[in-house]
Amino acid sequence: MRENVVATRLDDDSNEQFTALARSKGMTKSALAHMFILDGIAQFDRRNDALLDRVEALINLVTKSNVLAASAVVSAALPPGVGGTLDDAIKAQMRTHIAEAVRLGHNISSTYDKGTFRPGGDNVPSN
Repeated sequence: MRENVVATRLDDDSNEQFTALARSKGMTKSALAHMFILDGIAQFDRRNDALLDRVEALINLVTKSNVLAASAVVSAALPPGVGGTLDDAIKAQMRTHIAEAVRLGHNISSTYDKGTFRPGGDNVPSN
């Protein structure tokens, strides 16, 4: 197997520490650097996998939170005691109300993403 050279620069303090560590281990600086690189690659792969697992768990939690928030919006829009007995006109009104809430949510999200959302500021409509 062919070996390649990898050069790096260290400031004086780091080089002194690295040299002292190599001496204390009875190794050349090249051998210690080689060991660090191989160990770092192995640890990077494990950390990367763990990070991806955490990101996936967070995505699942955010998705669940969004579903629960949407359920809360629908629940808040329903008058107390009203279940499946709504007539078509009230159902249509509820759909319109929920669609408007979603539209406003998109506007708030977009404004937030642009960095222009100011809670309590002049971009918040008053009732």
